[in-house]
Amino acid sequence: MPALSTERPPGRWTPTFAFLQVSLLAGVLIGAALVLHRLDLLVIGTPFAIVTGWCLATRPSQVPRPRPESVTSKTPVEGVAQRWDWTFDDVDESAEQMITTLGADDCVRTDPANGVLIDLPTGGCATASVRWLPARWGRRTIFPARTHFLSPWGGFIAGPFDTAGTPLTVRPAPQAFTGKAALPHPIGLVGQNRSRRMGDGSEFAEIREFRTGDRLRRISWPITARTGQLHVRTSYAEQDTEVLILLDASSDFGQSRADSGVDSSLDLGMRCALAVAGHFLTRGERVGVRALGTVRSERIRPAAGAAQYQRIADTLMTVESAGVRALPRHGLHLNSAAGALIILISPLMNPEMLAIAAEVAQRGRPLVVVDALPDNVDVGADSDVLTDLALRLRLMERAQEIRALQQHGAPVVSWRGPGSLDHVLLQLSRRPPRAVRR
Repeated sequence: MPALSTERPPGRWTPTFAFLQVSLLAGVLIGAALVLHRLDLLVIGTPFAIVTGWCLATRPSQVPRPRPESVTSKTPVEGVAQRWDWTFDDVDESAEQMITTLGADDCVRTDPANGVLIDLPTGGCATASVRWLPARWGRRTIFPARTHFLSPWGGFIAGPFDTAGTPLTVRPAPQAFTGKAALPHPIGLVGQNRSRRMGDGSEFAEIREFRTGDRLRRISWPITARTGQLHVRTSYAEQDTEVLILLDASSDFGQSRADSGVDSSLDLGMRCALAVAGHFLTRGERVGVRALGTVRSERIRPAAGAAQYQRIADTLMTVESAGVRALPRHGLHLNSAAGALIILISPLMNPEMLAIAAEVAQRGRPLVVVDALPDNVDVGADSDVLTDLALRLRLMERAQEIRALQQHGAPVVSWRGPGSLDHVLLQLSRRPPRAVRR
């Protein structure tokens, strides 16, 4: 294939280095044959002269005009096939090939995998198309591309035509999660978890004797007439039950390999947070999310409805880890209702995060800690014996720290998809409500 120079201006067709070689060789051979009267040199040089003349006769004159590149969706979902197109108009009929080279991206799988596209222009139009698969969530710019056009025999070249890439936002693939256990000590009625305290509402609670302060409209006259004493009908308070999800994004352990589907701790925590949020939102609860240890403070106030899930997904996709130093040092202000369920999602590899979990549990808040560390955590291909040994020692220390955290009253459960939280929620429901210290 002729060399594709990157220094050529895209505004005109210019000869390739291969064409200059062939034309020079044809001129030297034919000239030597005429001077030296060598028929063999003329026979050897004639094909090169024919190719040179053919290239000159089919030299394109019209410069291609690129359109903006297009994608199937600017917000694709992980694992869903997409299509990327870059079309050129006003392509000269003499143009024979369009060659497009795509920039590499570890988080995108392409077909073809080498990222080199070759198209044959027809009807004055040429399109570089590639089927691709987003393999990891987040905001990124895909396919910075460079395109060249070649004339027959690779004699002339137009280009390069460059594009900086297409910005888009890849949404995490929805993960199935279901739970049959109710929330522990709920304070609301709007969702499926009924409040445990009395108040004004529409759901019947019990019938009891009249007490000072009861409203007259609550009197049950049939029961009062039958017993001879005033009785009132009581109901449960109508308030939303609140769920607050805390995502530890201060560090990312393990390797995120787009080609083999291996998730790191941050990938696993992201999927867990979205699955849990979607589950409780579909049940009518109010869900809020706060990311810890990020470059920017990511906090979503509790709310209900489908729009809240989209808000959570859009916010979490912009999360950037800022390290352990970004974690709060002087206590964690939750700013949530007293009966809210706190779900902390963390790989639990940082002692600072374990201290925050213990502090929340000591306040008397209903707390569930979800272990988001992958089963076979890997520190990378460059690890040596000492690195592996240090990892094993840290995992042993982590196991002891998790046991100490459980002794503080914070259950720790590994993320296993549907039903992961049922057992711990049932355990929390059996506990009596504790005084909450803000």
